[in-house]
Amino acid sequence: MNAAIPAAMARRLMANMLTQTAQDMLFSLGIAESDVLQRCLQGLTAEASVVTATEAQWVVSRLAELAGWELPRWSALPPNEPA
Repeated sequence: MNAAIPAAMARRLMANMLTQTAQDMLFSLGIAESDVLQRCLQGLTAEASVVTATEAQWVVSRLAELAGWELPRWSALPPNEPA
């Protein structure tokens, strides 16, 4: 059985999965939290991305929340996820 994951759940899972990667980037590269978030956003909005720019911003904003980091100033984390 191959059931598709609903888009909202996929975005939440993506943010959760990126949390450890983001922490690793922070410490291994010695860059600021905002730079880690920017790099994650760039990766999520690359040409072959499976999410829209709005969805990518939501994922990265949620990642910041999960990591306990300050939300990026471009963050527009809505009360509800993108549809």
